[in-house]
Amino acid sequence: MKVCILVEKLSGGGAERSAAILSYMFAGMGHEVHMVSITDDIEYEHAGTLFNLGKFKNKMNGPLNKLKRLYIYQNYLKKQHFDYVLDFRFRQKLIKEKILARFLYTNVNVVYMVRSSNLAYYFPKKKKQSQRLFEKAHAVAVQTEAIKTKIEEKYKLKNIVVIPNALDFDEVNQLKNQVLDVDFKYILAAGGMQNDTKQFDKLIEAYSRTSLPQKGIKLIILGRGQLMESYKAHAVFCGVDEHVIFEGFAMNPFKYYTNCLYFVHCSKFEGFPMVILEALATGTAVIALDCPTGPAEMIADGENGILLPQNDFDALQHAMDTLVQDEAQRKTLAIRATDSVKKYSIEKVAQQWQELFER
Repeated sequence: MKVCILVEKLSGGGAERSAAILSYMFAGMGHEVHMVSITDDIEYEHAGTLFNLGKFKNKMNGPLNKLKRLYIYQNYLKKQHFDYVLDFRFRQKLIKEKILARFLYTNVNVVYMVRSSNLAYYFPKKKKQSQRLFEKAHAVAVQTEAIKTKIEEKYKLKNIVVIPNALDFDEVNQLKNQVLDVDFKYILAAGGMQNDTKQFDKLIEAYSRTSLPQKGIKLIILGRGQLMESYKAHAVFCGVDEHVIFEGFAMNPFKYYTNCLYFVHCSKFEGFPMVILEALATGTAVIALDCPTGPAEMIADGENGILLPQNDFDALQHAMDTLVQDEAQRKTLAIRATDSVKKYSIEKVAQQWQELFER
C-alpha cells in the first residue's frame, strides 16, 4: 500500500518520534511511505520519501501563503494516489477541517491520529459537527483504551481503534550502549518545553527538597522549548541551579536512560508517553505521577516502576529520596522493565496496523 504520514514537524516531541518510527514500520511491512512535514523542522531520521511543505512557507505566513501550501499539498495527494493518510496534526479549527475533508480527503482513507488525552488538541469545540466530521474517516487512532472511552462518551464515534506507540528494540540496544561523557550520578527527566504540560518547574521544586543535591546527584532534563529559560530561572530560585542540567534536544536519549539512576515523569496529561516506553525499554527504573492516560498503561506499581497519584509532588519527593537510597529496589525494577514493554515492539504493533489497513 501507499501511505502518507502528515506531521506538523519531525523533531522534538514524542508524537513526532512515534511518526518517524511508524515510517520505518510501514516500510518494513513492504508499504511505500511518504512523510509530509508542514514546517521545515526536520531532525528525526525516517523512512520513505520526505515532502517538506515548510520549504514553501514565507516569513509572513499570511492567508495567501497558507492557501498556496494547501494547494501544493492537494496536488501532491492527487499525484501520489495514497491508499491511506495518517494525520498527526492538531485539529482545533472546524472550518479548516471541513475544507480539508471536502477538498483534500475525498478519495483517500484518512486515519486521524489522537496522541493526547487533552482532546481539545484534536477535536474542534462544536461537538456535533466534530462528530459528523470524524465519523466519515476510515478510523480515529488512539493509543489507550482510556482515550478511546473518553472519545466515545463525548463524540459517540464508532470508528476508534486502539494502537499503541511502538519501539524498535534493535535500535534501542544499539543506541543505549553509546558512550555518555558524564562523571557524576544523576536522575533523568525528558519532554518538550513549549508549554507547562510536563510540569518541570514542580519537578525542580520537588528535587530541591530531596537529599539528592546534597549527595551530589544531579537532575538532567532533556528537551527544549520556549519555557526553558523560565525553568532555568526557577532552578536558581530553588537554589539548585548548579545541580539541574538542561541538555536540550538529544538525538540519542537512550544513552541518558541507560546511565541514570532512574527516570522521572510528572506530566499533567499524556497520550502514551514515548519517554516512559523508551526508559523501560532500556532497563531503567521509572517513577511516574499518574495522569488521565498513559503511565498506568505501562507501569505496574512495584513491579516495573513506581506509580504515584496524579499531581502528588509530595509523594514524588519521597519516592525520589527512597529510590536513591534503596539500590536493591532500583535493580529489581530495572530487571523487570524491558520485558514489561516487549508487547510494544515494532513487530507486534505492525500486526495491529496491518489489520486496520485490511479491514
